[in-house]
Amino acid sequence: MKRSLKNIFFRRFTLLAIVSAFLLGTLLVQAERTILLNDLTNKGEAVARILAAVTLDAVMVHDYATIERYAADIVSYPTIVSLSIKRTNGEVLAAYGEKSPHDHILSITHPVTIGREIFGEVQIDLSTARIRQISRNLLLATIAAVVLFHFLGLVTSNLALKKAVTLPLARLHRAILTLHHGELDQQIEIEEPTEFADIGNSFNQMAATIQKNFDAIKKQQEKLQFEQGKLAAIVGSMADGLFVTDNDGVIISF
Repeated sequence: MKRSLKNIFFRRFTLLAIVSAFLLGTLLVQAERTILLNDLTNKGEAVARILAAVTLDAVMVHDYATIERYAADIVSYPTIVSLSIKRTNGEVLAAYGEKSPHDHILSITHPVTIGREIFGEVQIDLSTARIRQISRNLLLATIAAVVLFHFLGLVTSNLALKKAVTLPLARLHRAILTLHHGELDQQIEIEEPTEFADIGNSFNQMAATIQKNFDAIKKQQEKLQFEQGKLAAIVGSMADGLFVTDNDGVIISF
């Protein structure tokens, strides 16, 4: 099945738009996700450091209620799913919240140290649901933007293609058909684009050459018909017989 230039162009333009949307969306989502994850990690580490310092001060004075109070306040933040404070021997000093296996979690751990000795560990589990939601919205926005620009590109490209390619080709096609039907004086004028202008000039030169050769052949035919008529008149008025031979002496007419 033959396809038009317009059909081929739009198919490839659409394919380019799809590939561009995929690549651009992937790059933007990955970059945005990396930035948000880094920001969430920094915030989690800051909270873990503060909680580790509070835990150390409270343990020094055996004020474990303060640890639990701080832990309960911190776990109330929307992005914090759960947290736990444990000694190195596994004893749990405070634990709040519960994470589900289906949750998308970013875990942050920070040691509680006394001098160079590790006393325990603070672990905070942060939800990445907001990051996933932002990533999804960004991807959808990117796709929508690419679709919109693709539509605008199709409209503008259609206008440009029609003016720069389709119309000049149609004029060339009509001129060739006219030439085919015997109108050898056909001339076309195409100013731009340059490539089609060159083709138009070549067509005009070809048509002029064909017209010139046709006129020359026509003159030769008229001259030949005149000579044939004159020869026929001479032969018809002769009283004697006449025969014609080839170079070998064979009679070919009489």
